[in-house]
Amino acid sequence: AVSSRDFVGASSKQAAVTEAKQRLEEALEMEGLEKDEENEKDVEANQNEENNDKNIEAKFASRADLEAQISAAKKDVDRAISEKDFQNASVYQEKIDELERYRVQFPTVKEMETELSSLEKDMAETIKNKDFVNAGSLSDKIDKLKAKINAELETEQNETKEDQSEDASQEKSSLPSVTTLDGTVVEFTTRAQLENSIKEHENGVQDAASSKDFTKATQLQTIVDKLVESRKALLSLSELE
Repeated sequence: AVSSRDFVGASSKQAAVTEAKQRLEEALEMEGLEKDEENEKDVEANQNEENNDKNIEAKFASRADLEAQISAAKKDVDRAISEKDFQNASVYQEKIDELERYRVQFPTVKEMETELSSLEKDMAETIKNKDFVNAGSLSDKIDKLKAKINAELETEQNETKEDQSEDASQEKSSLPSVTTLDGTVVEFTTRAQLENSIKEHENGVQDAASSKDFTKATQLQTIVDKLVESRKALLSLSELE
C-alpha cells in the first residue's frame, strides 16, 4: 500500500496489525495470569496438604499410638452394644472408620522396612548407572525413612515398658494387704504368710480380751476379719485343685 502510495490503505492495515499485536499481547498476558493463578492454586493445595499432615501427626505420636486409639474406640463400641446404647455405638464406629483412614499416613515398621529395601535397591542401581543426582535424592529419602523407623521402634519399646510397668503395678496392687495397729501396711505374697498373720492377730485378740482391753481386741478382730477375707486372693494348693 505504501509502494502504491495508498497511505490510507497502509494506515488501515497498520492499525489492523497493531490491533492484532495488542490482542496477542493481551492473550499472552491473560494466559500468563491464568498460569500464575494455577501455580498459586497448586502451591496453596500443597500447603493445605502439608498442614493436614502436620495436624494428623500432632494427633498421633506414632502408628502404635494410632492403633491404641483404634483399640480403645473398639472397646467403646463393644461396651455401648452390651448396654444396648446403639446410638453411641454408631458414633464410636464412625470414629473407628476415621482413625483407620489415617493408617495410610502411619505405615507399620514392617511396611517401612519393605519400602527401605526397595529404595536401597534403586539407589544401588542408580549408582551402577552413574546417575549420581538421583542417587543423592534416594540417599536422602533412605536417611529420613531410617530415622522414622528408629523413632517408631523406640516408641513401641517405650510403650511396651509402660504396659509392663502398669501390669506390674496392677499385679502388686492386687496383692492382699492389711494395715496393722501401728499404721504399717503389710502385703502378702503367699498363703503361708497370710495364715501366720491371721494366727498372730487371733492370739492378739485373745490377749487383749484377757487383759480386758476390749477396744484393742475389737480393732484386732477387724484386722483378722479382713485377713480371713483375703484368703480368696491367695488360694491354697488344695483349694486350687
